[in-house]
Amino acid sequence: MDLIPAFIPVLGLLDDLLIVPLGIALAVRCIPAALMARYRIEATARADRPSSRAGMFIVLFLWGVGLGACVLWLAG
Repeated sequence: MDLIPAFIPVLGLLDDLLIVPLGIALAVRCIPAALMARYRIEATARADRPSSRAGMFIVLFLWGVGLGACVLWLAG
């Protein structure tokens, strides 16, 4: 639900620019401090996981194939 409809050129996006960060700040403020600290520690631990360059290249290749198929479909 928007306060100002999105089809209004500039004002339609400004309410989202204000409301979304305020909503996120309210949600973070409603989470108990002990729970937030626990999940911050868990997030830090998960961020140190190994990454896979091969997996990244596979995903990028599949996106490229999909994009190429769309281009060929639209051109044909």
